[in-house]
Amino acid sequence: LCPPVGLFACDLCGSAGGSASPGLLPLVQRHYVGMRWQLQDYYTDAHGSDPNSIENFYTFEVWGRWQPHRRLQFVAALPYQYNTRHFDNGRSLRVGGMGDISVVAQFALLDPARQAVRMWQHTIQAGAGIKLATGAFCSTFDATEGAALPAFQPGTGSTDGLFTGLYAIRRG
Repeated sequence: LCPPVGLFACDLCGSAGGSASPGLLPLVQRHYVGMRWQLQDYYTDAHGSDPNSIENFYTFEVWGRWQPHRRLQFVAALPYQYNTRHFDNGRSLRVGGMGDISVVAQFALLDPARQAVRMWQHTIQAGAGIKLATGAFCSTFDATEGAALPAFQPGTGSTDGLFTGLYAIRRG
């Protein structure tokens, strides 16, 4: 539970599209399935002939964890993206659809069973996985037709390897 914080970023570097982070995982030893929602808003200054714009990236995700052993877990995420861009000249662009599915296997380098009796519990996990190009993506960009920029689309158009690292601490 963190308060929203305003930040400045470059819209040319790639925005919210393509996020494949497993996010923060509960420090419990159980299977789970859940839903999460993320919103990112950007104000973009004019570039070239484009007017200023406000961009909203909404991500709704079904995600879960299956833990066949106390030191091994699999985390999967199925995102749905809905993105809007409102230009100062009144024009709008809306893109929505399923995003890229990701699956990650994580191994606990510290044995969680040995941590259970301590007041302070630590975990260090390392993992690897894959992000599949299952989301809607159009590789051609045509500003005159209103096609979306690559980072604005629900999918990334590529299958990628993922590597993760996690350190978490819990008291009580």
